[in-house]
Amino acid sequence: MNITQIGRFGMLLMMASVAISCSDPNPLDSYTRVPFEKTETDDGNNDSDGDGAGGLFEKGNGTDSKPYVIMNGTQIKNMRSVLKSGIKVYFQLGADIDMAGIDDWQSLNGSGDFPYEIDFDGDSHVIKNFKCSAGDYPSFFGVLCGDCRNVGFVNASVSSTRQGIGIITGYLGLKDKGNGSKTGRIVNCFTTGEVTGSGAAGGIAGVLANSYDGQESYIKNCYSSATVNDQAASGGKAGGIAGRKVGVGGFIENCYAHGAVSATKGGIGGILGQIDKNCDIAIKNCVAWSNLTGTDASSTVGRIVGVSASLGSYENCYACESIILKVNGGTITTSDESSATGTTFHGVAKTVDELGNIIVAWNPNLWKKGMDGYPAFQWAEK
Repeated sequence: MNITQIGRFGMLLMMASVAISCSDPNPLDSYTRVPFEKTETDDGNNDSDGDGAGGLFEKGNGTDSKPYVIMNGTQIKNMRSVLKSGIKVYFQLGADIDMAGIDDWQSLNGSGDFPYEIDFDGDSHVIKNFKCSAGDYPSFFGVLCGDCRNVGFVNASVSSTRQGIGIITGYLGLKDKGNGSKTGRIVNCFTTGEVTGSGAAGGIAGVLANSYDGQESYIKNCYSSATVNDQAASGGKAGGIAGRKVGVGGFIENCYAHGAVSATKGGIGGILGQIDKNCDIAIKNCVAWSNLTGTDASSTVGRIVGVSASLGSYENCYACESIILKVNGGTITTSDESSATGTTFHGVAKTVDELGNIIVAWNPNLWKKGMDGYPAFQWAEK
């Protein structure tokens, strides 16, 4: 190579170096990049889990795929802060919750036009020592428009002089002026404790309301050992599962109750206290274990439904053969019924062992024989 050729080669190298130094680097051109390592832990404070509404909850963003996760009593009180009118908000329990010391609970959807829609999944946990005695429709939800499932309320106490009270909800869905999104469902839930009301009191729900747009309000796969007492001076409605049914459609299915149910006056039922005029309901696979008491002579007691039973339809409804029905101090004698023939409905009497087998057979994957003689959920303690 002569001097001229060497000079030309050097010039080409210099031009190439300048071109490379002035070009924009593209990381996609390299196959030697070190990949990004995700260092965040699954603690609810990263984008994949949601930030739990800025720390109000353990994690989540309140959607179906990422519900707000509740781990303690403070977080359960925070539910109220994230409810949005007309938008369903999703919650899930991540642990058993003890509400002892929370004595000022106001129902989550208990006033105004009842604008909130809620989906609450207990994920097989329990809420202990829940108390409510204030506001309209005293209960956990007030008016439940949405869903509650897979949760137990243990040692609950709900009391009020207002109408429409229960441990889980005062009203399940809206009575009127509703639509499909204003219906309610309670599934795979149980309650223990006491309910004291003054018109429409139930161990699960005070009132089971209307169905709209093909969407039904209902209670399914539930049980209650709560004692229920309706102290209304007139027109009382007390039931082991629900106190009153308003509107058309809806059902109670695969449910039983064994807490004592009483009222000063009105309808008293082991499952349902009263069906309102021009309303209806289907009751299927239900068992009454509850002793029933009406203080006044005008009270009516039914092992399944206390009053206006002819407005319902019934299938496979049973009662424990040993339960006692009393009105004005006297014991009422009942006869077996497979369908309602009068004001009350009593179902068919069975032994304790027969009833236990019937309930477990509804779904052996969900139910088991309880240690206290009453069936319970597989995930429940007893």
